[in-house]
Amino acid sequence: MKNLYRLEVIEDTCGSIAELYRTENMSLAYAWINGQAQPHKHREMKETYIITKRYGHLNIEGKIMKVKKGDILEIPKNKVHFLEKKWHITRNPLNKPLELIVANTPAYNRNDVILG
Repeated sequence: MKNLYRLEVIEDTCGSIAELYRTENMSLAYAWINGQAQPHKHREMKETYIITKRYGHLNIEGKIMKVKKGDILEIPKNKVHFLEKKWHITRNPLNKPLELIVANTPAYNRNDVILG
């Protein structure tokens, strides 16, 4: 058994990330974003974001979408993308990060992160 709040957290292009599960074919991670993630793309991985807390914007190749708790978003391969936490006086306090689950297929590979 694992506990989300006791996992090793690394800093990555998408913010602070804790890996939840991994097989050769897929991986799941929990991510916290304060501010803006770095624009990047993947040649091999497809990502799916499941927003679990707060609000923000997802930018894919310059197209900006508002995202909120409960949204499920697919990011295709080879598309520059990034998430950004957006501040709102009542719904997104300044000191609270945007939180999400990130699913990668195939499994996350740091060598497949191309800064864009």
